[in-house]
Amino acid sequence: GGTGGNGGNSIGVAGIGGAGGRGGDAGLLFGAAGTGGHGAAGGVPAGVGGAGGNGGLFANGGPGGAGGFNAAGGNGGKRRTVRNWRHRRGRERTSGPVGTAGT
Repeated sequence: GGTGGNGGNSIGVAGIGGAGGRGGDAGLLFGAAGTGGHGAAGGVPAGVGGAGGNGGLFANGGPGGAGGFNAAGGNGGKRRTVRNWRHRRGRERTSGPVGTAGT
C-alpha cells in the first residue's frame, strides 16, 4: 500500500490545517500497509495525522501519521485475521502504531 499524502498547509490566519491522507491498504496476502500522511503544521487548529493503512493476513497495519502543531497523530491500521472454527467472524485488531502527536 502507498503512503498517505501529507495535509496541505492552511491559507489565512485562522485556517484549519489539512489532515494527513490515509495510508494505502496492504494486499490480502502480500504487500505492506502504507503510513498515514503528516498533518499540516500550520493553521488553527493544525492538521491531524492520517490513519495508517490496513494490513493483510500476514502484514501488520501501517503506522499513523504524525500530527501538526498540538494536533493528534493518526491511528494505526488494523490487521485482518483469518476466520477459523474458533471465531464466528474474523476479528480485526489494531496493529499499527499510533502517530506521534504534534508539539
